[in-house]
Amino acid sequence: MPLGNLRDPDLTALLEQLRRDRAQGRAATEVTGEWSAALRGRLDDNLAATGSVGRGEAIPSSDLDVIRVGPGPTPRLDVLLNAGIRGDANGVQPTGHALPSTVEQWRQDACTWMAHPHQNSAVVRLGLLADANHSLRTAATEDFRDSPMLADMLRDAVSTCPPRLTGLWRKNSVNLKSEVLTPVVKIARWSALASGSSELSTSYRLATTDARYLDSSIVQDLQQAFADALSLRVDLDLGVTDDQVFQRFGRITVTALPQDAAHRLRAAAATVRGSVRTLRYLLSTSAFSVDTAGKSPADKPGRDE
Repeated sequence: MPLGNLRDPDLTALLEQLRRDRAQGRAATEVTGEWSAALRGRLDDNLAATGSVGRGEAIPSSDLDVIRVGPGPTPRLDVLLNAGIRGDANGVQPTGHALPSTVEQWRQDACTWMAHPHQNSAVVRLGLLADANHSLRTAATEDFRDSPMLADMLRDAVSTCPPRLTGLWRKNSVNLKSEVLTPVVKIARWSALASGSSELSTSYRLATTDARYLDSSIVQDLQQAFADALSLRVDLDLGVTDDQVFQRFGRITVTALPQDAAHRLRAAAATVRGSVRTLRYLLSTSAFSVDTAGKSPADKPGRDE
């Protein structure tokens, strides 16, 4: 988000400070955490942030996803949107009527989504509930591992695989958000819910995953891949790294990056690609169906180099 696009002096000052902090080496997770907290602190009490803002992983150009947890007007949200904060283009806003509007309705509907994951965008809606920065998100963990949602949410998580950025047939561009970060976010959300955890951040979700769902080597690899990819995305968003690496539709030209950044991005994409392939295999063997969850097949495919 260009600094001049914000019409809130406090948020503009914070954005400028975060840019300086990041340029001086502050951790990307601290930058996203502070920005996310600043937005959450400006919301009305009858709203809860979800998505990247809810998880504490938002960058300044991230959409602000919010859900209703009670009736009433939302003047503070209106102020944020009028100040230049971008609302969600897919309708994750309190003015929509497709989502529940009270805590009780969220809890009731969560049970229906668990039982019927193919209906009414149930996987997406349960994900919004799980990412909500509100105590109601615990409803997303109840009975999750014993429901059909266990396999369906994993199927959604591994539906996107990063392109190969190394080797003879490598690509030279990648969508950092949709092809690298989002698969890790979804895998971490799934594994946390399966493990009965209501953690929010992707890193903590991976850390609290039961070994029946992700072994420790995959967890560590995904944590590193996510950290490296998020750091690059923060730097690009804040202008710490030259944004000339961007192509159309948000794709990044890998060879236009500084050498060390390109190396980390290639490694991150390879890690996510290998993890997605492994989980696809386990899903194909019904290792994560309701009846056989927790059983670890002896044979797994090799990681993508």
